[in-house]
Amino acid sequence: MLMVQKYGGTSLGDVQRVRAAAKRITDLARQGIRMVVVVSAQADTTDVMIEKAAAVNKRGAAREMDAFLSAGEQMSAALMAMAIGAMGHPAVSLTGAQAGIHTEERHGDARILSVEPRRVLEALEGAEHRCEFDGINTVLCESGRFCAVPVTHRVTLPFRLF
Repeated sequence: MLMVQKYGGTSLGDVQRVRAAAKRITDLARQGIRMVVVVSAQADTTDVMIEKAAAVNKRGAAREMDAFLSAGEQMSAALMAMAIGAMGHPAVSLTGAQAGIHTEERHGDARILSVEPRRVLEALEGAEHRCEFDGINTVLCESGRFCAVPVTHRVTLPFRLF
């Protein structure tokens, strides 16, 4: 069985919560369930990043804000992959683009145009868990469901939001 799980910032808010989420994922893996895991930036990370960006330039370019804010999701994805790995299960983090999520060129409010999950499906065939960040553009950073739901529909997997 395959499943998509989405972990929001609060559920990844500190090391103990990241470990708890990783345990939930690896417990399911031990039952033979393979998963695509979509993560948000850890609790308050995006707010802190927005404050820092505003302190540097109140009118920063939307493209640079997208690039900057996506770092929060990338950190969460890598941290989750490391936590899963520490529990003896292989995992790899991907950016949304690496996972095949294509958006409009508009920065700050882009919409998903298509999902081509070839890389995700290849990784699943190799029994890797997939931790991906949901921050290609701001709309994805603000709600991981905008990433998790299209991936779920494209690869037809059950979906759980945490």
